[in-house]
Amino acid sequence: MIWGRTPISTHRNFSQGGFSLLEVLTALLLLIVVMTALSAVVMAVLASASTHRDVVTSGVQSMDIAEQLDRSPYVACQTIAQMRTAMGFPKMAEGSTLDVSNVDYLKSRTAAKSEWVNQGTCVGAGDQGLQRIEVSVTRPRGRGIEKLLFVVRDDTCRNVTTTVSGQEC
Repeated sequence: MIWGRTPISTHRNFSQGGFSLLEVLTALLLLIVVMTALSAVVMAVLASASTHRDVVTSGVQSMDIAEQLDRSPYVACQTIAQMRTAMGFPKMAEGSTLDVSNVDYLKSRTAAKSEWVNQGTCVGAGDQGLQRIEVSVTRPRGRGIEKLLFVVRDDTCRNVTTTVSGQEC
């Protein structure tokens, strides 16, 4: 030992050192796993929100269709083509495609069970005053098709009678 000098230690004092390479790699791996999990959750939430928006939009469109059918006059034995023309279908609305896919008619007013027939039978048997209209709503980005059924009835009076004073039919 030389007088006045401190000996140099070749041993590392671990209480004063930094992180080892293994500790840094472990921390990075943990960070990557957590970030991957968080991004997967965020992507799932975004996809769910987008699907929910499409469902709500098609629900609003179905209400618009119902209101349009309610305002339209009843046409006896109307064909699908006539119904499409009257409603302006097929058409695009907010990324969805709306179209009339089927129109059926009540076969008999007096039957115990409702039976529906197509337009050709309606012409032969005469319109009974009730139509079942199926409208398809194809959601944007191929996310499904909704089939909406509407029943429309003829509100005109067939036999005008006075039921309450001042009211007819």
